[in-house]
Amino acid sequence: MKDTTISPLYVDAKQAAKLFGLSLRTIRRLQASGQINSYKIGLKSVRFHRQEVEKALFGRVTPDAGGVH
Repeated sequence: MKDTTISPLYVDAKQAAKLFGLSLRTIRRLQASGQINSYKIGLKSVRFHRQEVEKALFGRVTPDAGGVH
């Protein structure tokens, strides 16, 4: 049986850092410089669109980003 997991479309900074092999500080630096967009959810939560982060880092988006693996 094939193992499938659903990757979230929006991730927090810690998840983005782990997903792309970066430090949390690097994600925050990219956010502060405007290289990656962030979306405020509620009063404190901030999320990043997974495909936008990937495109900013690598200049492209893989077909399965944010989908089922």
